[in-house]
Amino acid sequence: EDTLLTAEVKMENQVTEEPFNLEEYLTDSLSLQVNAAAPTRNIYPFTPEEDPCWKFERQDPLEILGELSFGKPREISEDTIGTPIQEFYRGVNVFITGGTGFVGKLLTEKLIRSVPHLGHVYLLIRHKQGKTSQERFDQLLQDKIFYRMKAEVPNYLKKIKVVTGDISELGLGLSATDRDLLLDRVHVVFHGAADVRFTEPLRHALASNVLGSQRVLELAKE
Repeated sequence: EDTLLTAEVKMENQVTEEPFNLEEYLTDSLSLQVNAAAPTRNIYPFTPEEDPCWKFERQDPLEILGELSFGKPREISEDTIGTPIQEFYRGVNVFITGGTGFVGKLLTEKLIRSVPHLGHVYLLIRHKQGKTSQERFDQLLQDKIFYRMKAEVPNYLKKIKVVTGDISELGLGLSATDRDLLLDRVHVVFHGAADVRFTEPLRHALASNVLGSQRVLELAKE
């Protein structure tokens, strides 16, 4: 008990006398005596060499996010190793619903721009107001949010595939060919399509927000 009390007093004094320093905390070799019989242990469970996140602690955050190449075309070789998230999406094909909405646009732009070795992004877009899904996609790309992506990833069109469909319809309104394509190639699904107009009749909201989500889930399970 005396040993523990002494350790607690020392720790308390350290906190009150000096401002907290993360780097010192991570590398501190101070050990606490848990009790008289137990061996000592380090405050931090990893040494810098063992900690998988340590190398990212030492990097410039702008470099990690790729922000230093703002507005310039990127040429990244296939053998370049990225961050854990970038490596997770290496060669991965993504299916996105709601890609024309404000969240879907952000997600699409971020994936294409920040994941150099991404496979393909399949966007589910419905016909609307006399425009085909492809026409709506072409119009979507005129949004300012895509300016930087188009500058830094000149081959972005090779990464994006438009799939015609509607979450409010049976089978998501997919053709047999497109459905087989998605089942064969997609690894990750982001479901962002929804009807956010709160004045819609209940049956319309139910068809999109509840049954639509169920249909996407059923497709993902297949």
